[in-house]
Amino acid sequence: MSEPSIRPALPDGGPDFDPLSAYFERHPYEELKRMREQGRAWRHHGTLMPVVSFFHDADIRPMLLDWKTWSSQRSPEYNEKALGDAAILIGNDPPTHTHYRGIAAPLFMPGAMAPLMPMIEREVKATLDECIGKDEINFVEDFAGTATVRVVCNIVGIPPKDRARMRAMTIDIARDDGRPVFWKSNHEEVIARVGRVMAEMTEYLDEHIERVKRQPREDILSKLTKMLDNPRHLVGMSILILAAGNETTTNLLAHGLQELLRHPEQLALLRKHPELIDSAVEEMLRYRGTIRKQDRISMVDTEIDGVQINKGDSIALWNASASRDPSAIDRPEEFDITRKPNRHLALGAGPHMCIGNALARVEMRIAYRQLLERTKHIELTRGDDSYRSMGNGILEGAERLSVRLIPN
Repeated sequence: MSEPSIRPALPDGGPDFDPLSAYFERHPYEELKRMREQGRAWRHHGTLMPVVSFFHDADIRPMLLDWKTWSSQRSPEYNEKALGDAAILIGNDPPTHTHYRGIAAPLFMPGAMAPLMPMIEREVKATLDECIGKDEINFVEDFAGTATVRVVCNIVGIPPKDRARMRAMTIDIARDDGRPVFWKSNHEEVIARVGRVMAEMTEYLDEHIERVKRQPREDILSKLTKMLDNPRHLVGMSILILAAGNETTTNLLAHGLQELLRHPEQLALLRKHPELIDSAVEEMLRYRGTIRKQDRISMVDTEIDGVQINKGDSIALWNASASRDPSAIDRPEEFDITRKPNRHLALGAGPHMCIGNALARVEMRIAYRQLLERTKHIELTRGDDSYRSMGNGILEGAERLSVRLIPN
């Protein structure tokens, strides 16, 4: 199939901004740059729900902090239909959100990562043992996806026999993540498919949580069962850990390696100076963060940059654009693993900042350290055809990255 090369157009012939288009999926950062240059706000045309997008760090950062004006609170009906039990955190504002985040967040703080590090080291090593030296691997699934699902399944106590099932379900959820807000027609088949996956995951977790309560261990889910009485809230927390903790980190690992291979001087620098791993991970987050936008609801009638915003409008905050905003980031289009400071928004900001951000960073540091220590060379095996995206322009998702890991 030939690559679409035509940007979507408005009825009057002017250029449209359509995040669901094949054009955006293939040229996301060029499109986000164009939108930054055209203005602060953009009202989308023809969508089922009214949507306004924002692209600049100076707008998005304070909006993420101001939950009273730009809310995450959805109606109970929306939360039930679209988010299910996972709405416990991502579909609520303070004080409800503050209460439940206050229970879960301490378990994912940087200081809480130390007890998990031996397990993460072990699972990354085991996964790398299975990949290194083969003629070809799909880095997305064979290494990144396998290592991260092993880690998150350890965290919630899911047995090895069910890891592949968990991985498949989180992929299914991710395929259309972030897209419905821009729909111009109903996609009942997507709603039905995601509903089936969520029901299957919920049924599995209901049974799993009961087993954990009977035989608690030292994992995070066992600790949560002692702090949360409502089984729906336990299921919601587990879904968030499994879905976000798996798919987000998998894609960060895959796209981080892709950028290192695209910038061999940066890969050579990291091999020579492994102490740069912290700043390298931050640059991977900035340059290819998995979650490109976050959604909010306007709680006010207002006007910004000539665009009327009405109470109840959906607000799309493009953090991937803010992380490449030249007014906030020096040389934003350069991939520089030595970059400091690095004021990206890859993991959000404010009360809804990614609760697992410390875990994602630890996994990335361990994975890249082991990967570079145990290989002398990493090469693409299919040339320009080595990479294939998931096909969702809103979530930076990878389906395949074909490489060879050549051992020392």
